[in-house]
Amino acid sequence: MDGSTPKLTSALSALTLIRGAATRLDWGALYNPNASVVFLQLFDAVKTADVTLGTTAPTLSIPLPASSVLNLSDIKCRFLLGVCAAATTTATGSTAPGSAIVANLGLR
Repeated sequence: MDGSTPKLTSALSALTLIRGAATRLDWGALYNPNASVVFLQLFDAVKTADVTLGTTAPTLSIPLPASSVLNLSDIKCRFLLGVCAAATTTATGSTAPGSAIVANLGLR
C-alpha cells in the first residue's frame, strides 16, 4: 500500500473527523450508491466544530459519478491541521445525499 495507512469510512454523509492531526491523503477508493452525483468534501481542520458545511470552503471537493466506484491514486494532498470530510449533493454545499458513500482513504 505504499506506506499509507488505510482508513475506511463506511457510511459517510454527515461531517466526520477522519484524522485530527496533520496528514497527507495519498489515495482513495470511493463508492457512490446514489442515482446522482455526490461530492466528497475534504477540509483542513482538526475538529468538526471548525467546519460549517455550505460556508467553510473545502480544501478539496471530489465529484463521484452516480452509482459508481472511483479510484484515485497519487493524490498527495497535504492537510496541515487534520482532515474532516462530508458527502454532499453539491461541491461546496451542506445537503447530504440520500444514501451515504463509502470512502477508503490512504493517509500518511
